[in-house]
Amino acid sequence: MFTWPSLRAYYFRKIFRYMPLNIVAMMAMLFLMPMIGSGPIWNSFQTAVQGCNSYWWTNLVWVNNVYPRNYDDKCLPWTWFVPCYVQLSMLVPPLLYCYKIS
Repeated sequence: MFTWPSLRAYYFRKIFRYMPLNIVAMMAMLFLMPMIGSGPIWNSFQTAVQGCNSYWWTNLVWVNNVYPRNYDDKCLPWTWFVPCYVQLSMLVPPLLYCYKIS
């Protein structure tokens, strides 16, 4: 089963493997896209990233799939899968441990 150093390395690898990707995507949407965007659906984009003014931190701590509850308040709501993947990856070792000892 998992030993403490290998479990720590597993968690570290899962978190920091996707963290730079998430930060770069968020920074590109917040700072790069406003400089290059215009067109008939541009107001929809402004509405989609409006939640980043107050809820940007939810992307950094991997809870943007559950908080805030309202979809329109979320920062980059289409990035819900990455926190789901990381959260489920964090649950696997304890569940395997419980399964093995039972």
